[in-house]
Amino acid sequence: MGRLHIFGRFAAFAGAVSIGLASPVSASGPKGVTDASSLEVALVGSITSKCSIGGGANLDLGSITGSERVSAPFDLNCNVPFDLVVSSGAGGLVHNQKPNGEGPYAGTVPYFLAIEIPASSPAPRFLRAEFRSSEIAAGGVLSSGEAVAFAGGDLIFQTALPESTELLAGKYSEVISITLHPKL
Repeated sequence: MGRLHIFGRFAAFAGAVSIGLASPVSASGPKGVTDASSLEVALVGSITSKCSIGGGANLDLGSITGSERVSAPFDLNCNVPFDLVVSSGAGGLVHNQKPNGEGPYAGTVPYFLAIEIPASSPAPRFLRAEFRSSEIAAGGVLSSGEAVAFAGGDLIFQTALPESTELLAGKYSEVISITLHPKL
């Protein structure tokens, strides 16, 4: 059986909201009497930035044939633009004891990983990035540009074993890490 472990890391940010009133615009009349003909109020405030990712799961691929497709939802809520950095622990789904294989049998199963996220900037749009397992061994990035996200997302995993490749029997696994970097 093959397993894919997906871990999410999150970041949360705190801040304060403040509202202030400006002094009235006035003219002083005789003997300290204030005669105001207008009033100005300045409202000042801020929104606390928040950006978090969560979820993650162990995905069991069952018997690996090289054409498995599984997906996993994850939580994502960012009221600021962000980058997701995706990294692979091994650059492929690897045999637990012999990742280089043995004889004519391969010990690594390459895969494709797609990330899909509904976003808004300000109109609704869809963020999507696709990576080969070998690309995310060094880290791949999905950038939201100026978009924000509030409805989670999906990871779509598809094994991509070349037709003429045979696999070494045993257990295969991989760890994919997704790290959230808010752009404050």
